[in-house]
Amino acid sequence: MFRRLSTVLLCTLALVMPAGMAQAAPAKPVITTPRQMAEVVEGDVLHIRVRIPAAKSARKATLESFDKSTYSPFAGWEPVKSVAVRGRKKLTFKITAQHENTKRFRVRIETKAGRSKPSKPVAIKVWRWIPLREFSPYQQTSGTGTGEGSIAGRRYAAWGGFTYSSARSWESRYTPGRNCKMFRGLAGLADTSADGTSGAVTLSADEQPLWTSPVLTPGVAYPFEVALNLPYRMSLAAANTSAPELRAYPLIGNPELLCTGI
Repeated sequence: MFRRLSTVLLCTLALVMPAGMAQAAPAKPVITTPRQMAEVVEGDVLHIRVRIPAAKSARKATLESFDKSTYSPFAGWEPVKSVAVRGRKKLTFKITAQHENTKRFRVRIETKAGRSKPSKPVAIKVWRWIPLREFSPYQQTSGTGTGEGSIAGRRYAAWGGFTYSSARSWESRYTPGRNCKMFRGLAGLADTSADGTSGAVTLSADEQPLWTSPVLTPGVAYPFEVALNLPYRMSLAAANTSAPELRAYPLIGNPELLCTGI
């Protein structure tokens, strides 16, 4: 009697159970992006590589990113790009890093039976070049600041001494707050500098000089990049090193800091 009831119960369950439920849940895909891709610069192309278990039963792979609206308390995983698996055990998603600070990604695999499983998420730190004008100096000398200037016949967003200033040296101090690892720009004398003049600019971080330009003369520009050790504070200084009666205005064209977390 018990055996007959068990047989009837099993038959009934087989009739009412959907076909998809009879299958095991799909194995999780695994993101295998190299460790060096854990940090990128805004604008870089990300290669997010995925390993797909049981690829023959997989139908579609979708890259998802975790997004939170600036104006909404709601956050969630949003699809970025989908591709057909076609039996491939490995896939690569290529996207351009366009996010501030940190971005989280995962990949969801949908099987031919309609079931899906997401991978464990990965977090990628994004560094971006921020113009110096977006930082407010906590201290600077009179006649110093950011604006525009011409160096070797080209116009730039620039830092340095204003042309109305009769000073012979200038300085601005900033607090990047241990969020920046590189500074870049183009050093030169403003085209309004007199003939035969010279000057120099210096970058310091946490009270230690890091870089001093070559001797600057009219019509010559020096592109440069300086590595920073995530300083709390940094300063820019410029000096007119020509004869006392000559006016010269050392500038840094297109000054930028490579930062994250701000």
